[in-house]
Amino acid sequence: MLETQLFVRTSRSVALTAAGATLHDRARELLAQAARDVDEVVRIGRGEQGRLDVGFVTSALALGPIESVRASVTPHASRRAPRCSVDA
Repeated sequence: MLETQLFVRTSRSVALTAAGATLHDRARELLAQAARDVDEVVRIGRGEQGRLDVGFVTSALALGPIESVRASVTPHASRRAPRCSVDA
């Protein structure tokens, strides 16, 4: 499949070739990215990361302008889930 030598083996040692070193580095990067992806998916599943959309009904606007509601919701949401953004 690769049609290239990845390492050189002697009776005393094993060493990566340039191609082997490149593949080794890329494999480490892929595994690290996969671990970060799993962590992110778990955080999203727990509701610790993502976006919080705050909606209003017209009668609730008597409580104050949307900006004041957003200002009171955002700090609380940021403490509970710092990786979430709040949109109102």
